[in-house]
Amino acid sequence: MYLYTTEREYIRDFVLKAQPDGEMKDGFVEVLVKTNGAYEGLSLDMSVLDAAGNTVALDGQYANEDHRTMLRAIVAGADLWSSEHPTLYTLVLTLKNNGAPIEYISTKFGFRKVEILDGVIRINDRRVVFKGTNRHEFDCRTGRYITEEVMRDDLEKMKRANMNAVRTSHYPNCPRWMELCDEYGIYVIDENNMESHGTNRSTIIGCPQIPDSRPEWEKACMDRIQALYERDKNCTCVVCWSMGNESLGGETPKKMYRYLKNVDDTRFVHFECHGDPEEQSLSDVQSKMYAKPQECEEYALTRRDGRPYLLCEYTHAMGNSCGSTDEYTTLWDKYPCLQGGFVWDWVDQSILTKDDQGREYLAYGGDFGDEHNDGHFCGNGLLFGDRRITPKYYEIQKLYQYVDFCAVDGAGQVEIKNKYLFTDLADFELYWCQCSDKGVFGTGLWKCSLRPVRRRCWTWNWVAPAIRNSI
Repeated sequence: MYLYTTEREYIRDFVLKAQPDGEMKDGFVEVLVKTNGAYEGLSLDMSVLDAAGNTVALDGQYANEDHRTMLRAIVAGADLWSSEHPTLYTLVLTLKNNGAPIEYISTKFGFRKVEILDGVIRINDRRVVFKGTNRHEFDCRTGRYITEEVMRDDLEKMKRANMNAVRTSHYPNCPRWMELCDEYGIYVIDENNMESHGTNRSTIIGCPQIPDSRPEWEKACMDRIQALYERDKNCTCVVCWSMGNESLGGETPKKMYRYLKNVDDTRFVHFECHGDPEEQSLSDVQSKMYAKPQECEEYALTRRDGRPYLLCEYTHAMGNSCGSTDEYTTLWDKYPCLQGGFVWDWVDQSILTKDDQGREYLAYGGDFGDEHNDGHFCGNGLLFGDRRITPKYYEIQKLYQYVDFCAVDGAGQVEIKNKYLFTDLADFELYWCQCSDKGVFGTGLWKCSLRPVRRRCWTWNWVAPAIRNSI
């Protein structure tokens, strides 16, 4: 927490909306600025700066009497924000009193459009697959406090693993994390701090299902969902609001859902409440955790409710796990409504401690003499607690890759599929190596130009290995 002072007239809040036009060429900026104090003599200026610091759009207005002033501008030929190209602009708001500046506020933002069209989630007019992970805020040395250095290291490891999305399970993450997701290009499912798994369908006297429709829980739940929206409403990386986890329905979750739909038409709403009879009125997507591959395919074939399908948790990364994950990723390529999933989870929640001889080790439940514990059930990450990479990480990295190769025949013809949405393969160098147990017969670098979401066959002139006659 920190405190600061302002002039009597000041900017108390602003709501930023930045989206591309229908042709995905120009960027439209709308900023609703809310001021406090007297409005007479007040005016507002808005500047939009590109990454090089050049001013690319301007607007200015006198403050309205109701303290709500709308500023608008168009950025011609805007560079759009996505996980592949997270281009950010800088918004600068200037509050003036009789022409003299009295306050400046700035934030970074990107132009991007999120919509569900014909039962498919689209970002900037392209069907997206969320190649994601769940993330708890945890460090084996500092607990729930995560330094920026660790955050950046996590994000770089995620990008190297071809990940494009994070679910903030199961609470809002540090504001600095959100800013870094804007910078690195991560689609965030921003989750509200609500989970009442233990009371689901409870028949225990004195322990009812909550929040359900119980009036004593409504104020607390509405306060949390409003706080989530107000804090993160201007974050470009947030493409989806999540109302919580494993809490089922009722009148209070319905009010939370209606609130989000009323205040924000630029994102979709997610809620994991599988099995609730009113689930369709609580979530814009069908969300289920740990569904079997055949269940996912059955949903895609029947399209029984027409919504996109997300695995908010899947491939539980505990111990020697994450095998057969390809049975899911193959379906994502096959059926448009199956739009990805989020590994459970990113890093083991273990605690670095020392044994009797002063040797460090990563401790779990029971290692502290505690008799009632979950054992190593907190150890289900793609990274060890000290953030060393596990073999599971490389399995996910391979399955999340954006380029597929398939041998067409044995004569050197290979089909290449570019699964990027906005990136031509000309941006990369392709290294190839022809080898066997006899050694390496040939290698090379090759420039491969292939537009996004396209496939094409090429023929390589392989080196013919020498064949030895067996005796």
